[in-house]
Amino acid sequence: MGDSGAGVPQGQPVPGTFFRTVCRPDAVYSDTFSVPLARISADGGALSPPSLTDRLHYSQATKRYTFIEFNSSLDSSISFGPDNIVTTATTPEETLFRRDQCLTTSGSDVYMLRLFNPGSANPTLNLNYASFGLFTIQNASLGGPLITYLPFGYALPTGAAGLNRAGVATYTGVVKGIARDNSAQYDVIGTLTTTVDFTSKAFSTKLDLTLKNPQTNATVNIITINFNQSGTPTLSTLNGTASTGSGDVVGVLAGPQAEEIAMAATLTVASPQNVTSDIRIALSAAGKR
Repeated sequence: MGDSGAGVPQGQPVPGTFFRTVCRPDAVYSDTFSVPLARISADGGALSPPSLTDRLHYSQATKRYTFIEFNSSLDSSISFGPDNIVTTATTPEETLFRRDQCLTTSGSDVYMLRLFNPGSANPTLNLNYASFGLFTIQNASLGGPLITYLPFGYALPTGAAGLNRAGVATYTGVVKGIARDNSAQYDVIGTLTTTVDFTSKAFSTKLDLTLKNPQTNATVNIITINFNQSGTPTLSTLNGTASTGSGDVVGVLAGPQAEEIAMAATLTVASPQNVTSDIRIALSAAGKR
């Protein structure tokens, strides 16, 4: 199912056809997504394991995304719409939103939402039921700037009828994230290959990752990570652990017939660049079969 995006402002992320036709247009939040979520701090690269949340919403009426952000000192939701798009940093593949919250004494808290655009206008991958993004918080109010990155997938999850199927499906897609060691921060890009056995409810995921220096765009490391099923197999939430280093992945199948997948992961692996430090990675991904 494609989506031409007709009638949508230039640069605005276009929810796929299913987003528009199934959900109630009069709802406060037309779409409440299942959101696999990870977290990494720019200060030392502290990781939080991924979890399945409902932290992203989309309003059909206002064309606004709302991200619910929780931490020890902030309990709030941040809304992003067409008026918050950073046009100079928006491409057919991704849209960047920015909100600045001015504070009286300590500067501004900055919130940014980067979304991998759903729909056929995306030249990299046409997704209709799932996608992924990155929510960034720069907290001046916490004595910062303290920067936290939350890579997340988001999906309209497959219902019980769509999961009640036999056979094996392979999903391929795109990965993006953030990595840190003790001396530097890196951009993470890569590819996703996930195999789901609907009969046994088992799954496995391979991530081929490239770490790049964000200043020079030079490749600093290439990593292949495999995740295997962990815990009791279930198709409603996909949970896995890394076979190399230490790490976890959480995923969710999307679409009426499990056509797509979204996930988030955190992992720690040895760093060939900095022998005294591991590389800590937080990422999100989406793909289709």
